[in-house]
Amino acid sequence: WSRLVAGSAAGATATFLTYPLDVMRARLAADSRSHHHGYMSGVRHLWRSEGPRGLYAGLRPTILGIVPYSGLSFSAFETLKAHLRDSSRTRAGGTADDPLPPLTGTQRLL
Repeated sequence: WSRLVAGSAAGATATFLTYPLDVMRARLAADSRSHHHGYMSGVRHLWRSEGPRGLYAGLRPTILGIVPYSGLSFSAFETLKAHLRDSSRTRAGGTADDPLPPLTGTQRLL
C-alpha cells in the first residue's frame, strides 16, 4: 500500500505545482486573438481578472483523475521492478535477501 500512496501523493503534488502552467498554456492556445506576449503577461491578466483561483480553475477533476492513475502506475512499476530484481538474484545463485555475487570481467562489459 505504501507504493500506491506514495505514487498518488507524488502525482497530486506534481499536478498541483504545474497546474497553473497548464491553465495558461490552454488559455493562450484557445485564444487566437490574445494580446498577451507570453506566460507572464497572461498570468498578470488572469490574476487581475479572476484572482489566484483562476490559476487553479478545474483542478479538482484533474486531481481526481491523476491520483489513481499515478498511484497505480507507480505501484505497478515499483512492484515489478522489485520482483524482477529478486528473481534475477535468485537465478544468479543467491537468495532474494543476499546481494548479487561479484561480477566477472566479461559480465561487467555487458
